[in-house]
Amino acid sequence: MSFERLVAEHDRIDSVAQALGRMILHAVPSVNAILATRALLSTELTAHLAHEDSAIYPRLLAGGCESVAQTAHEFAEEFELLAHDWQIYLDEWDAESITADWAEFCNQTSAVMARLHSRIDRENALLYPAALQAGVIRLRA
Repeated sequence: MSFERLVAEHDRIDSVAQALGRMILHAVPSVNAILATRALLSTELTAHLAHEDSAIYPRLLAGGCESVAQTAHEFAEEFELLAHDWQIYLDEWDAESITADWAEFCNQTSAVMARLHSRIDRENALLYPAALQAGVIRLRA
């Protein structure tokens, strides 16, 4: 696993999240497009998380540096909460509920996308450099 690949995956996730963010700016929902974009975002997130879970977290947590292990532990705990909230968001907002309460869907989508964007920024700035420095990931493929 490489820093370059992980950041590229983040770029794809962020691009899809931005597309979803643009969709909620419309006065009338395009529900099918929203559901398709959310499905794509979920697919991208699932693939990315599988890479992180297999290549980064176990090795950082088991590594010899206590501060790096603590950072990884904090990121893992924070992500569990985000993943839980993401699943609730997906479960609550089906086609019918999006149409029924477009304004609230927009509010919740905006909040979830902001949390996701913040998470991506923090991983790029803190977690991946720590993993690179610890020798857990390479710079390039």
